[in-house]
Amino acid sequence: MPFLAVLLVAAWTAIGQAPAEPWDHVSRVDRWLTAVLRHQPGSFDADAVAVASWSNPELQELWIDLTVVVELIRNPKTVRFTVNPVGGGRPRDLRVSPNDLVRFRAIAQRARAAGDPDDVLRRGALLHADIAMTMRDVHEAIGTPNAYAPERITVQVGDGRPLDIGSSTIHWDTARMLVDRTPRDDFARAWYRATSAWMQDRADHDTDHADHAVALFPDDPDLLFLDGCLHEVLASAAIQASVQAMRLPSGFSMNVGSTRAELKLAENALRQAVARRAEFAEAHLHYGRVVDELGDHQLAVAELSRAAGALPDTRLEYVADLFLGAAQASIGHDAEAQAAYESAAARDPGAQSPQLALAQFAYRRGDRVAALQALDRLARLPEAGRDDAWWSYLGSQGRNANDLLETLWWPFRREDPK
Repeated sequence: MPFLAVLLVAAWTAIGQAPAEPWDHVSRVDRWLTAVLRHQPGSFDADAVAVASWSNPELQELWIDLTVVVELIRNPKTVRFTVNPVGGGRPRDLRVSPNDLVRFRAIAQRARAAGDPDDVLRRGALLHADIAMTMRDVHEAIGTPNAYAPERITVQVGDGRPLDIGSSTIHWDTARMLVDRTPRDDFARAWYRATSAWMQDRADHDTDHADHAVALFPDDPDLLFLDGCLHEVLASAAIQASVQAMRLPSGFSMNVGSTRAELKLAENALRQAVARRAEFAEAHLHYGRVVDELGDHQLAVAELSRAAGALPDTRLEYVADLFLGAAQASIGHDAEAQAAYESAAARDPGAQSPQLALAQFAYRRGDRVAALQALDRLARLPEAGRDDAWWSYLGSQGRNANDLLETLWWPFRREDPK
């Protein structure tokens, strides 16, 4: 599947003017609230389809108007509204006409009457997340930036090369804004866990999302783990090759660092994850692999040894054997490396990676016979059986995304939507 890497708009985020209003934007907010109250979380129902049909400029205008409505839900007497510029800096005043203010107050009152205001905002976040997870993002031409609303620029890459670049819809940005306006409680934590896992399972590499989740919940081992895994992915050869081949418009830069820079970010997050949950075997696995890539082979052996035998998936145990073999070989523990590689081969007799590793390991030791034997076993593997868990390792951290989402949706589902 193609990868999706998010761009940081470096030079355009805090400039420009508020967009013109070609139609009644307040009515759109009212239609949005109706869709939120009727939408069944986890589905792509008629209300989700209606909101999904709005263009990106319309969604940006909605994002601005929702900052007003959310404030009025909290404080109906508010008369002054501000928005934080996308690129940072001092908050900007939003001018709201007296007529619009009356109508916005009526919408806010309807939201309060529908139930707990926090639940209304959460339902809004679930709606936009459902759209983002269902609709295939179609890039639009990059237009005039909006200083008051986010601009989401993405690059689609595959096979180590860029395929497409453009402006994409801001459903994730809107969902994050709504979640962030609710308490930092179990829902917010669960929402970021589930959506971050979904993104990584689908190779949607949104660093803004994962890093922001950790900023909100800096002590959460699950979010630290997912953040670390994302930066581990961004350090991979496929992503790094795409970044090197990228030719971006003036004013844009990728928010992807060098291999070492991304590995250091991954190491920092994963180290914190295992410190906060010592029994987190899968985090030890990724941490061990990352520090091995950074050259700390002794620590890698220790971390991978802690993971081995405690992982929740036999395919991960197989990958742990491969990584442990490489780390042991790097510090000259030949017998231990051989044993780890052979353990991996025994766990998955049809996989290519253990045989390649054994061949390379034997060749480096000068054992040509053993190297040729491993290559012969590799050549004899049946084509149909070459499903190697190593190939899916960099997305394995998101494999439980559907279960996390079902748990998130369940309290908000109802048989008779309003």
